[in-house]
Amino acid sequence: MADRRWRSLVSLSPIVVLVVASAACSSTKATNTPSGQPKRGTSTSATSAPTSLAPTTTTAAPTFSAIAGSYVAGTADGGSLFVRADGASRFSAPDSIACPSCSTASTPIGTVDFGLTTLQPTGGGAYTASGTITAESDPAWANQLGAGPVGHAVTLTVSASGSITVSFLPANDTLNKSGG
Repeated sequence: MADRRWRSLVSLSPIVVLVVASAACSSTKATNTPSGQPKRGTSTSATSAPTSLAPTTTTAAPTFSAIAGSYVAGTADGGSLFVRADGASRFSAPDSIACPSCSTASTPIGTVDFGLTTLQPTGGGAYTASGTITAESDPAWANQLGAGPVGHAVTLTVSASGSITVSFLPANDTLNKSGG
């Protein structure tokens, strides 16, 4: 018997919460007609505090869809880069610090994650993007690359042809857009 009452109470609790929430949100009492409809000139909606009349500006987060995608090096040990449309990026390459005696095929993969915050067109379909390193799988390996510690600046240079250079890689290490 008590179990049945508990179930009834539990099944009614969302209704009670809804009624209480509705009453708390109403700033004026509604005056209803005999048919249950609100009378004209009455309100059942909540009112908000006055807002400032000063002009506001909102800055939308930059979109990196123009450079989003996968980029790969010409060799297996050259690494790869993935850039998301929101600017989150990951460079991956064999981590020779973690296993100096491993072959390229068996070396563990190291990663440097970074978040891009700006994207500037430089003309003719080329771009420069910049941001900061947010994580490194192996700080010693990332330091060997020249990536610097977490928080260090990163710059990407994207050519009109789709090749990309990363500031912490040697200038001749170019990654090419894959998959069109």
